Amino acid sequence: MKKNKFSFGLLIDLVIVFLFIEPIIVLGVNSQILSALYFISVYFLVKRRFYLDEKIIMFSFLVILISFLVFIWHQNINSYAVVLFRMITAVIIAHYLVLKYKGYNSLIIVSYSSLVHVVIILLQILLPGFKNVWFMVVQNTSAINLGQYTLSEVLIRSNGANGFLYADNGIIFCISAVILTFFSNKSSIVNKIVLVCGGLISGRSSFIVLIPFVYFEFYKKKIIYKFIFLVSIFVCLVTAMFYMSQFFPNYFKWISEPILNFIDGKSLSQSSDSTFRRHLFFFSDVYHNIIGYGIFSMDNSQYFSKALFPSDSGYMRLLTSGGLFQLGGYICSILYLYLITLKNTITTKTKKLFIFSLFYYSVVFLFSLKSQFIYSNFNFLMIFILYLLSRIKGK
Repeated sequence: MKKNKFSFGLLIDLVIVFLFIEPIIVLGVNSQILSALYFISVYFLVKRRFYLDEKIIMFSFLVILISFLVFIWHQNINSYAVVLFRMITAVIIAHYLVLKYKGYNSLIIVSYSSLVHVVIILLQILLPGFKNVWFMVVQNTSAINLGQYTLSEVLIRSNGANGFLYADNGIIFCISAVILTFFSNKSSIVNKIVLVCGGLISGRSSFIVLIPFVYFEFYKKKIIYKFIFLVSIFVCLVTAMFYMSQFFPNYFKWISEPILNFIDGKSLSQSSDSTFRRHLFFFSDVYHNIIGYGIFSMDNSQYFSKALFPSDSGYMRLLTSGGLFQLGGYICSILYLYLITLKNTITTKTKKLFIFSLFYYSVVFLFSLKSQFIYSNFNFLMIFILYLLSRIKGK
């Protein structure tokens, strides 16, 4: 990282960012609360005059206002209130990182926080004793939130800080590799390969980012670098596939499904096709399409009680919560910040920030069709950092 030498304070910031992006429960305490308290405290130490960007305030105000109107209408404060808390925390963290760390180092810190998570995953896979010790200290929330079939279907995914690797994790890891490609000239290729491996372990959805990553990594690179990179990726993939075919055969069949289906002339992913058919829909009446059911929860029984399917899609969760009113308001607020970010960066001197922002937001809107990535901690943090950097770099 340029201009910010490695220090104990930087290490603490990096670990706390990880604990925000991937909240864990340690000894009954949620790390998300700890990260909020930490960054609010250090923000005041770094910046005596508390300052927040006016457009981020407007974005946050609109999202909170729309959400509370939905709560009032349904006379029920649902779990989306937790999302609002995460969003406010991300506002503080983004301002702190951009203020303290110069250049693009705020993005690089986010990337390295993901690397911390991948290292934990690899240690859990390679050293079962480490995994046992980890979950003696950290609560395995997957055992509470997920069914036994999901946990046993692909065993290698039953790892990670919380005990299970969702598709979101794979996207985060691969985006972190892209960040290093764009903004860190000194980052080792090993870091990027480790992040890509974490993405592949987490699910096939990571290919959405993995293919553009390979293109970005090759762009304007010397021939010898391209050769070394290709050989490294090939060796890692062959080794990983052999290892998985021997010790995780179900995962091997699952991740190779698109290739086998392509060879057989079938749909690339039958499970994904089924997911889109089941998880994207409108309600049968106009009223609920407009204002929703007031349900936003990880407890699927709340959806079943209203004869609703608990869709994994971030869009559908918002539609169920507050209908098109809440979904439209949230999407418009995101687009507002997105377009301003692009407007600020559409200059020669910020070309790479413009390209990365365009790439990142495309992934967000596409991937949120099948996941809740659009209001994840990682996404909140990224959109605020990208906007703040666009203001600084676009001047």
